[in-house]
Amino acid sequence: MTELRDDTREQLEPHLGIQASCALTGINRSTLYRRRTPKPPRTETGEPAARPAPPNALTAEQRDELIAVLNSEEFRDKSVRQVWAALLDRGVYLASPSTMYRELRSRGQVRERRAQARHEAKKKPQLADADRGRGGAVRDPRGQAAPESRCRPAEEQRPMSRSLLAYGRAKRWASSGWTWT
Repeated sequence: MTELRDDTREQLEPHLGIQASCALTGINRSTLYRRRTPKPPRTETGEPAARPAPPNALTAEQRDELIAVLNSEEFRDKSVRQVWAALLDRGVYLASPSTMYRELRSRGQVRERRAQARHEAKKKPQLADADRGRGGAVRDPRGQAAPESRCRPAEEQRPMSRSLLAYGRAKRWASSGWTWT
């Protein structure tokens, strides 16, 4: 039955086209295209067989020349696109940018090509006074002790997350300029 359908579709295709011939015979176009281009052969382990190199692939000498140009003094700090454009301006075409990236990747050279500024690692901010939270005396910006009514030792304070009222007091207290010493 399938052979009869396939033969009929093949006879109709030159006259009606692929879409109409598939519709009349009840064959999906995706099935037709899948049968026309079968899957590539597999090895014994189930992996796809190695593909042959395309005829326009770069030779080993051309790849070495490409890498030498990319690593030259003139282009060592330029991106691949910048190198490609500069070479085109001179009338030289070595390879496409994607081929340049592919060759750099195969040699482990795909990284930021420009010189990078080095910055110190960010440090976690530290409190101005080490005694904060240990029940030390509270002082204002002029160094005078805070009135007792304004603060309590750390052991007596409630956690701020427990009371919005305490949070509001702490916020007002902090905005008034008082610090722990």
